[in-house]
Amino acid sequence: MQTEPLFPRFTDEEYARRARQVRAEMAERELDALLVYGAYGFPAWDYNQTNLRYLTNYTDPTHAYLVFPREGEPTLFIYHYEHLAFARAASVVGDVRWGGPDLIGSVVARLVALDLERQRIGIVGVNGPTGKFAISLPVPHEQALRARLPQADLVEATDLIEQVRMLKSAEEITLLERGAELTDLAMEGQVKATRPGVRDYDLYAAVAVAAHRAGGTLLFTKLGSTSMTTPDLCIAPAYPSGRVIRRGDVVLNEISVSYAGYSGQLLRPVCVGRPTPEYERLFDVGVETYHRILDVLRPGNTEEDVVAATAPIVDAGLKVVCPVAHGWDNKPEQPLIGIRRRPGASEARAAGTREGARSDFVIRRPQPFRVGQLIVVEPNPSTLDERQGIVVGDLVVITEAGARRLHRYPLELVVV
Repeated sequence: MQTEPLFPRFTDEEYARRARQVRAEMAERELDALLVYGAYGFPAWDYNQTNLRYLTNYTDPTHAYLVFPREGEPTLFIYHYEHLAFARAASVVGDVRWGGPDLIGSVVARLVALDLERQRIGIVGVNGPTGKFAISLPVPHEQALRARLPQADLVEATDLIEQVRMLKSAEEITLLERGAELTDLAMEGQVKATRPGVRDYDLYAAVAVAAHRAGGTLLFTKLGSTSMTTPDLCIAPAYPSGRVIRRGDVVLNEISVSYAGYSGQLLRPVCVGRPTPEYERLFDVGVETYHRILDVLRPGNTEEDVVAATAPIVDAGLKVVCPVAHGWDNKPEQPLIGIRRRPGASEARAAGTREGARSDFVIRRPQPFRVGQLIVVEPNPSTLDERQGIVVGDLVVITEAGARRLHRYPLELVVV
């Protein structure tokens, strides 16, 4: 990357490559323009701005739209005037405008000026309709677009950008390695702060401080603690509590820190004192499954191979409450892969959870893995009653030789 004084960016060749690939897909789908939306989001702006940032290098604190014609120069519209100077400094799009209170009106006016009001326009939202979160545009925005462009053919095209950016370039992987390194440092910050007497939110603060002091942006942290002898937690909760940590506890976490919009993801259990035999067993099952999944993450293999690799979890009489592996680009993306249930399994009824699916998470159509694809591997086994579990996993990239870990943090049950 070229390091700018304030905002890092890729080479001009990288952005030109992206534009060419996107426009080639637009031509294939007979789209005359894309309208790319970036949404406000918690806990980090990057989370809901991935598609917008991919083409602009800009992340907006609230709403932003990119008018991206198949021919001609794009235009970026932002919502708040006070962010205009920042947008112009960060964006690789030369035409950056304040959209004003009527942001959709400004977007429509630009489309009309480009003679696109009767053309086929692809709408790129936050997530495609088959994604984990399935967020496209705010309903009032979409209603206004359709009312003001009655003759335009507005079609869903979020997957167009998602498919192009799914395969990472060498420049992107360099930044992903930096994001993974920063995530490792944030984990170290949490481990150093973990001791009896502190609260869960103290550990959250330690993660945030470590991330930002190292030059990263905390994308999100899930973090929580429970007793290893009387547990009531099988996965890291979304928000930290005021629970006081005691000897004999375990801290479950999920940490993602980004650099210039490229983040890692890391999960490691942290035991306060010697782990109990059951937690050691859970961790051993998780690590065995982790390695089996890594072995099958190769070009040409599919999600079905990953499902088969999760046999240690099922054989141990355990379950999962989230995907054991999933795509990644600042947020979970397709594929979302789970475990194969035993025929006639009754654990779901006993625990009050779902039953009857072939896999805990739906595989729409098995797709072959490809070089440059990102996968978070996190086989987090839990007991059937969901009161006890561990977290273990991190981000990998698929290469010609198989999966390559981007993190260097040891794959171990941490004890403090």
